[in-house]
Amino acid sequence: MDGIWTITMAFTLPLARAAKKLSPKRPTASILGPHTLASACGVLGINILFLVFGLLALHAQSWFQCRRWDSTDVSNVLTIGDNYETSVIFIISGYQYISSAAAFNFGYTFRANWFRNYVFVFFFAAWSALLFGATLSASNLSCIWRLNCDNDHAVRWVTSTEPEPIYNNWNTTVMPIGFRWILFALMVVNLILVCAWDYWVVNSFLSKLSSKISCLPQDSQRATAYTPPKVEPITLEKKTSIASQDVV
Repeated sequence: MDGIWTITMAFTLPLARAAKKLSPKRPTASILGPHTLASACGVLGINILFLVFGLLALHAQSWFQCRRWDSTDVSNVLTIGDNYETSVIFIISGYQYISSAAAFNFGYTFRANWFRNYVFVFFFAAWSALLFGATLSASNLSCIWRLNCDNDHAVRWVTSTEPEPIYNNWNTTVMPIGFRWILFALMVVNLILVCAWDYWVVNSFLSKLSSKISCLPQDSQRATAYTPPKVEPITLEKKTSIASQDVV
């Protein structure tokens, strides 16, 4: 599912319309420039921080202490994901695909308002509702990703004819409702912070700061004190015209 989120967000993000008025300054043309790096690295740092917060919140839960993943068999990649650590990573990092795209949808002064990218807004709302619903509910919907699921609601895989059971010692990945709301809050706050970082910090504060710095004269361009050259007085010799000379 994360492949579908990534593809739809990536292909609808460039559909943003241009602003009606031409911006007084041009957008950055450098992939590794300070504006681009500040945006990408800032969003990445915030996302990593919230992923760590989610795992720390999980390890602080009393019900989780006896349900840690301690399997040593990693031979089957299709069955090692039925644990709570994987569920938290899927929820937090899965929504970060969507929230990061929402942050990059702000066009500042170069593109139209973010809500005018209608196709992107539709997919953003659809995937957000889908992931929020799977996080807060334990149903057949969440069992599609083996999230908040037990053997009574397990669904079959595309390549199987029977529902696949939950492969852990407890036959369930259902999390307490209180912890689900903690994860929901982390996703929402994560969305708000990455959007605030890109809109107010990168596109507003850092953009204005870089404009001021670029307007400052460099050392080689700064005006130095002007010292006028010394002008020696010119003495003009008085010449006598031929007409005024006596003709012998």
